[in-house]
Amino acid sequence: GKTSLARILLNYAVRQGETPLYVDLDPRDASVTVPGTLSATPITHTVDIEAGFMGGDPASSIVWQFGHDSPADNQALFNALVDRMAESINRRLDADSSANASGFIADTRGASDAAIEHAVRALGITTLAVVGNERMYSLFSSRFAASSGVTVVKLARSGGTASRDAMFRQLSNARAIRRYFNGTESEPAMSYPTVASFDDVCILRVGEDAVAPSSSLPLGETRKLSETTVFDVACDEALTHSVLAVTEAMPPAAAAAAASTADAAAAASAAETAASERAAIVGAQAIGFVNVTRVDMEKRRLMLVAPMRGQLPRRETLLLSYHNSALYTSDPLTLREGGWLSDAILGFYFEYLAHDVLAGNQTVLFLKPALVQCLRVHANAALHSAAVPPDTFKRELVFIPINGSAGNPDDAHWSLLVYVRRHKPTFHYFDSMANANYPHALAVKDALTGLLRRTHRVPDTEEDPPLITHSCPQQENGSDCGIFVVLFADILTRRYADAAWNAKAEAAAAAAA
Repeated sequence: GKTSLARILLNYAVRQGETPLYVDLDPRDASVTVPGTLSATPITHTVDIEAGFMGGDPASSIVWQFGHDSPADNQALFNALVDRMAESINRRLDADSSANASGFIADTRGASDAAIEHAVRALGITTLAVVGNERMYSLFSSRFAASSGVTVVKLARSGGTASRDAMFRQLSNARAIRRYFNGTESEPAMSYPTVASFDDVCILRVGEDAVAPSSSLPLGETRKLSETTVFDVACDEALTHSVLAVTEAMPPAAAAAAASTADAAAAASAAETAASERAAIVGAQAIGFVNVTRVDMEKRRLMLVAPMRGQLPRRETLLLSYHNSALYTSDPLTLREGGWLSDAILGFYFEYLAHDVLAGNQTVLFLKPALVQCLRVHANAALHSAAVPPDTFKRELVFIPINGSAGNPDDAHWSLLVYVRRHKPTFHYFDSMANANYPHALAVKDALTGLLRRTHRVPDTEEDPPLITHSCPQQENGSDCGIFVVLFADILTRRYADAAWNAKAEAAAAAAA
C-alpha cells in the first residue's frame, strides 16, 4: 500500500544519511497522531514496523486538525490546510539545508483526485507515484504534462496488499487514539485527568456538519456560509467521548464586542475584526489533543483526559517558580471552596517541605504525583526502574502521594503513602476518606516492593515490607482530600525534622563533652 511504500522510501533515505520530512495527507489513516489530522514530521531514524510513525518524536511534528474522514468532506478546508502546510514546510526547508537536500515524501488519500492535484501543485511535488490504479495514472499523466515539472510514475500494487474494510478501519482508528493517549505495551505513555470550566475553553468547528447543495438554494441566492466558516460549539453532553484538538489560537473575542456595540460604524468595524479573527483560526496548528470523558452540565465543566499533567495550556502568567515546581495564575484557583487540589499545588508544597522545612535534608524524598500515577497504572518493570530515582530505598523517609482517579476527575481522591526505612522497611498509609484509596496504595506499594527486590537483590525468602494503615482525621466533604494530604505530609515532615535536629544536637553535645 501507499503508507508501506512511503515507509520503505523514508527508511532508505535515513540509511543514506538523509533527514526527509514525512507529510501525511490522509486524514482517514493518520499515522502520526490521531485520525482526522494532517501532519509533517522530520524522520531522523528508521521507522519501526510496529510503532510506526507515531513511535517518533511527537514534539518535532507539526499537526493540523481537519476533522473529517475524506478531503471531499470539506475540500475547501483541506486545500486551506495544505496551503498552510506548504508555507510551514517551505520555511523549514529554507532554514535547514540538510532537510532541504533531503526533501519530503507525502502520503495522500488515493480516492480524492482533486485533493491530490491541489497538494501536488501547492507542495511543489516533483514525482507522483501512483500505486495500482490505472485510471488515476492516466488522469494525472494528462493533467501534469511534461512542461509542468511533475513526473508521474506507475507502480504495480504489491501482491501481499489487501483492501481494508470499514470495520477494520474503525478498529484501527480506535487503536490509534488509544496509542496516542496510553502508548503501547512496549512503550507505555501516561495520560492524566483534568477539569476545564466552560468559561475557560472556547470550542470551535470549521465548516458545517452538513451543507446543502447549491441547487437547493432559491433562484438568484448564493451561499452565505463557506466551508471554512468558523462556528461556535456549545458545551453539552454531545461532546462526550469526543477528541478535541488544542491550539494556541486566540478566541475570537471581537465577536462579543460587535454584538454589544450600539454605534453602527463601531459595530461594523468590530464585526469585521471578528471575521478576521475567526479566519485566522482556520489553519491554526494543533499542539495536542484531549479526550472528553464527561460533561457536567450542573457544574459547567468538562472532564478531560490529556497526555500531559496539570491544566490545559493557557495564555496566562507564571505566578512563581520554586526549585523544580512552577505555579501559574490558574493553579491557586484549585484552592477555592469545592475545588480539587492540583498536581502543581501538591508538588509545590512538597518542594517547600524539602527545601525550607528540611533544609535540603537528603534522607527524605518526595515522589512526584505523575511518577506515582505511572507506578499505579503501568505494570512495566523496566518503566518503573527508569522512572523511580535510583537512591529511593536508601532514603529514611519517602512520601508517595496516591491518586485513585481512573480517568474521571469526579472519582479522583488523594491519600498519602509513606515509606520508612529506619529499623525495618515499612509502608504507612494515611487516608482522609475511610481508606477509599487503599487498593491503589496497595498497587503502588507492590510496584515499589518489586523494584526494591530487583534493585537490592532481596531474597525471595524475605518477607515484603508490611503496609500499615493508620487512623487519621477524616474530611467532611468530597473535595478536601488534597489539603489533608498536605497536612499529613507537613506534620510528619516537621516531626522528622525535629527528631533529626534533636539527634544532631545531642550528638554534638556528646562530642563536646
